Amino acid sequence: MKKIIMIVFTLMFLVGCVGVNVSRTPAEAQESEKTAEPKQEESLAPPEPQVEEPPEEIPPIEPEPEDETPPEEPPEEEPEEQQSGPAQMNISSGRFHPEEIFVGVGETVTWTNNYDAPIMISGPKGTFNTKLYGGESYTYTFEKTGKHAIIKLVDPIFFGWVYVE
Repeated sequence: MKKIIMIVFTLMFLVGCVGVNVSRTPAEAQESEKTAEPKQEESLAPPEPQVEEPPEEIPPIEPEPEDETPPEEPPEEEPEEQQSGPAQMNISSGRFHPEEIFVGVGETVTWTNNYDAPIMISGPKGTFNTKLYGGESYTYTFEKTGKHAIIKLVDPIFFGWVYVE
């Protein structure tokens, strides 16, 4: 058994050293020569060092001279015109719009129901409790200073605030 193994290894060694000679037709030989990439001979000389060129000089940026003219005065703000009539607070989308409003003593606020269904709103400390159908409005005049909660009582419940100054 040892002899057979030695013979097999010896044959494999000899075949590996000799190589396999494949015969080609002359047409195949010409085709492979045309498509073969030309071999570049390797040089034993060290590669030439690459020289980096210095970057071009960029001139420094000079700041622009400031104008000697004084800056323009902002236009005077015109005072906001007072609303004619009562302040408005609309009821829609699950909340009061706006959620808070500022009025003076003796001024009125109007709530308008923009829902299709009727809603109930209640004023501070039971001053009013009213049912508004879709599109209806209610107006109330505030006589006391302070922060007053306005509550929508039917689900969903939400709050609005009236600040009386």
